[in-house]
Amino acid sequence: MYSVKEWKKFYHPYTEYHSSKFDMRELPEHYDVDLEKLDKGIQNTLNNFEMYQYQTPNGDFWPGYFGLNFKSTPDAKNPLQDGNFSNSLASDWSKDDYIDPNFTEKTDAWFSYLDTIVNKFRGTVTQLKLIKLEAGCNIGIYPSDDNPYAHHIDYPWYQGVRLHICLTPDIEYVWNILGTDHYAERNGKIYFLDAGKPHDAKNKQNNVDRYVLNINLIPMRDNSIDYQIENSLL
Repeated sequence: MYSVKEWKKFYHPYTEYHSSKFDMRELPEHYDVDLEKLDKGIQNTLNNFEMYQYQTPNGDFWPGYFGLNFKSTPDAKNPLQDGNFSNSLASDWSKDDYIDPNFTEKTDAWFSYLDTIVNKFRGTVTQLKLIKLEAGCNIGIYPSDDNPYAHHIDYPWYQGVRLHICLTPDIEYVWNILGTDHYAERNGKIYFLDAGKPHDAKNKQNNVDRYVLNINLIPMRDNSIDYQIENSLL
């Protein structure tokens, strides 16, 4: 696998790409979503399809962590479950690789308003999924000598951009990035999270399950991530 301590090697001067000045950031108004339309599609999805538990890199299951996939690979045996695994970077990662470019197919759970969301971006949406983090659960890597803060890293922005839409009302959404808590809410905004920095997701503080729509995007590399965010160019 990788060392969480070495996350800075994803960025300049080790690569040509600079780290974002944003750990987490609301995207501009251009990306806002209609929560009423999104809620309707999500509720219909939950009424008709099962969510599947996430697997860890060693094949175990993450406690309280579930996903249902709206996109899959062409040859997926179970498209709705395709992608419910950790795709954190391995030690042999290449900066020229994109994350999950083969997630090209819409699954049976797809609903029409997702097309409106996808069409907001210049980049290509790969994995698109509903994620549930159950009440009382956090997501990270178990503490070790190498990683005492139970954070993990996934991939830097130039390989894949990670975005979230908060769906559950009246709860506190928290992601911890580089040791600092960052807060979000159900407000129709799409949030950028720099998944190439050590981070985790928290739901221990809530007594209800926390749902998000997760959007993974193959980015354009013609401008810095900060410029793309600030100028609605993702």
